[in-house]
Amino acid sequence: MADSTGQQCSSPSRVWIPTALERVAAFLPANEVACTLRLVDKATAEQFRRPDFSTVRLLQPVPPHAFAWRWGRPKAARDLTLAKRRQLLSRTAASVTNLKTAIGSAGCGPTNYAAYWAGKAGQLGACLFLEQHGCSLKDSVEGAAAGGHLAMYDALLQRQGLRVSAYDCAKAAALNGQVAALYFMVERAGLQRGCAGAWRLLKDVAGACDLASGHRAGLCAFLG
Repeated sequence: MADSTGQQCSSPSRVWIPTALERVAAFLPANEVACTLRLVDKATAEQFRRPDFSTVRLLQPVPPHAFAWRWGRPKAARDLTLAKRRQLLSRTAASVTNLKTAIGSAGCGPTNYAAYWAGKAGQLGACLFLEQHGCSLKDSVEGAAAGGHLAMYDALLQRQGLRVSAYDCAKAAALNGQVAALYFMVERAGLQRGCAGAWRLLKDVAGACDLASGHRAGLCAFLG
């Protein structure tokens, strides 16, 4: 690599500078920074000590090498309760690779809650992998609605014999603030303006939904 004078740069320190690293980190998932970039050297670890880059969030994809280091050892989860081990599987649902590692370590199978989180993360491969381990795709479909992943929602519904409640999916979208998915599910559910189902959904949305007031008012006008 040549510098501005045309001479070859022999030291990585010429490019491994804080301002450049900040720009690189801005394009990386937070877990990638926490589990990979911070391990380069002490200076980089110190630079990214702030909480958004030093905390690993299991609900987001974790680099497989880091996950395997923590959970890939024999009986790595032996000190966890059954509930905690199942929670580990659910929170790992965004990655098939990590799911395989977690299942081997947890000593128990995944639950439908894991299928829901895989759908919410938009991970079709993980949903199908969990189906092979006995989880219900219905929960994955509801999770896809909750995450606003409409293309994946339709892809899952192509599975033969799979039937889901469009109303439940509309409610899941509403509770997670997914406006576009909510309107899509309302139409898919065939809710007629002013019908009992429409008012029931409005009640659920008003009671627990995190939608902005403008969207909530729009839904009221749409259904009421």
